[in-house]
Amino acid sequence: MNEDLKRELGIAGVAFTETTKQMISSGAYRTPEFWLNVETELYCQFQDILVKYEDKHTFGEMVFYSLIMGRAAHETIEELHRFDKENEE
Repeated sequence: MNEDLKRELGIAGVAFTETTKQMISSGAYRTPEFWLNVETELYCQFQDILVKYEDKHTFGEMVFYSLIMGRAAHETIEELHRFDKENEE
């Protein structure tokens, strides 16, 4: 995977996680669609970054990176759910 792509995805993931944790901590997120919106926004941010690098990789590589990106997004959402649960207590 291109080092610039890795770095950009990493930075976006950390920034997104920290911003969302701040929202959770403030309690301002308590809407029914919050988690759906968070997950959608994260996938969109990652996809936007991935598309910027599509001309530097083969189709097969892009599919593989999409799978990795999906796993990273899933793990990020799980981390945010754990943080939310801990924040409630």
